[in-house]
Amino acid sequence: MLDFLPKDALNPPFRGKVIYTEVIGFLDDYGFERVDKYIKKVREAHFKKIKIRNCYLCRYHAKGEYEDPIFCKTYRKQCDSNVASECDRYRALGSMAECEEAERKNDEFDRKHSRITFDSF
Repeated sequence: MLDFLPKDALNPPFRGKVIYTEVIGFLDDYGFERVDKYIKKVREAHFKKIKIRNCYLCRYHAKGEYEDPIFCKTYRKQCDSNVASECDRYRALGSMAECEEAERKNDEFDRKHSRITFDSF
């Protein structure tokens, strides 16, 4: 999800690197809803056979922090979701059902290992 017009993808520094764009309009929401829309669109594009690589499609991704939303289970570090474009360990999930199962497991892990408790407030 980018905050520039698709025609700007033809100019440096994006020239030759953006292979797919989709205009979905302006987003009025912020935070997790916006991220969820991005993840949904990445997965839809992938399963429409558009050749993209994104960490949200990788079997080794987990949730990171807001600034770096991915935690790579193989490299054991946080990163943004586009690192997959040049990753030698990238392995795409095979179906939307596998993606949903991976998200369910990530959510379950977060609930069990969250450092935030209601006693903290």
